[in-house]
Amino acid sequence: AGLLVPPGEPAAMARAILSLLDAPQRRLELGREAAARFQGLFTVDHMVDAYAGLYDRLEGRSAQPASAEPARQLSPER
Repeated sequence: AGLLVPPGEPAAMARAILSLLDAPQRRLELGREAAARFQGLFTVDHMVDAYAGLYDRLEGRSAQPASAEPARQLSPER
C-alpha cells in the first residue's frame, strides 16, 4: 500500500504527495492498507515465528512455525 515514485526524483515525490491533498478517500484507503500490512507482518506472533525459523535454519533443522509447536525458552546452552 502506498505511492510509488522513481528513486532520486523529488519532483515526482512532491507530485505524489500533492495528489493526496484532494483525495481524502484515497488517503484513508492507503492508511487502512498500510495498517493491515503492518499488522500482518509485524505482529509479535509473526516475529516470533520468523526468529524461530531463523534459529532453526542456523541450527540446521527444518523450520516450523512457532505456533505449530510448543513455546520454547532459550537457555544459555543454546
